[in-house]
Amino acid sequence: MELSRAEWAEHVERWRVSGKTATGYCEEHGLKLGSLRYWSGRIRRESARALNETFETRPPRFAKVRRREGGETSISSTLRLHVGEVQVELPAEFDTGTLRRVLEVLCAAGGVR
Repeated sequence: MELSRAEWAEHVERWRVSGKTATGYCEEHGLKLGSLRYWSGRIRRESARALNETFETRPPRFAKVRRREGGETSISSTLRLHVGEVQVELPAEFDTGTLRRVLEVLCAAGGVR
């Protein structure tokens, strides 16, 4: 019996959050390893393409920034980054290293050019 795209997407998601190897997951669920890898790559590429199309059609949005006395800069409220379907909220005093790591993960997923 062949699985639908939606069924493969569900397996790929469950495999990713399971922490198991692809081989282990396939053995447990009676799937072919090559098929899981194929669908994983296909779904990742489709998601990246959709995310890139979103970037190409939406104008960028910017946060308001105010100067404090003494020249310090602060963001007036929570900073929200929208990357396709992903929304990241950062407090006014966010750690730039953490933000850098979040953006690296998004880039690795293929959503940022």
